[in-house]
Amino acid sequence: IDFAERYKAYRTCLMENNIPFDQQKVFTIASSNYSIAYDFLNDYVESGKKLPQAFVCANDLMALALLKVADEHKIKVPEDIKIVGYDDIFYSKCLMPSISTVRGNAEQVGAEAIKRVLSGDREIKHISLRSSPVYRRSCGCMAGMSDSHKVFAFNVLDSMNVSDEFSTQMEVIEEIFTESNDVFTLLTNLESFFAKSHHFEGP
Repeated sequence: IDFAERYKAYRTCLMENNIPFDQQKVFTIASSNYSIAYDFLNDYVESGKKLPQAFVCANDLMALALLKVADEHKIKVPEDIKIVGYDDIFYSKCLMPSISTVRGNAEQVGAEAIKRVLSGDREIKHISLRSSPVYRRSCGCMAGMSDSHKVFAFNVLDSMNVSDEFSTQMEVIEEIFTESNDVFTLLTNLESFFAKSHHFEGP
């Protein structure tokens, strides 16, 4: 639901600024996590397709993945492409360049909900709270940080990615154990899995 609302806001913004909407410039990926976004965007850049002037990402994790891909391919941000995220997570402000984003003001939603519960208000209402733009370097709005900040932040992102991949691999192994009816099937399925994946256990 939240991504659908962000997509709606993106289209509204284009319309209000007389920028034509082009469905061909909207990309959908399997999941909104950093690892999948990184793989998609890296493949996109390596394909040699023309880069747009800017990327508007559905959340900051996608924006961070794009920033990492841009750094690895020597694409300058914001000079070559501009990047905007959503959520204003902690890491978005730690990078070089820092990520321009949108703060959803979730604490205001929580405060409003608690206020209504405590007041005994049981009437169903639709309450809209305005999000806040956060202008930083990735859209060309602010001065950047030092290279040491960039290296540190990317190292943190890489660690997050490794942790995410490890958790995913452990989930697959758990499913193999759960679904195997006998030892032979278990060993066969494990061997098949490890033949394809050597991220952590080594060759």
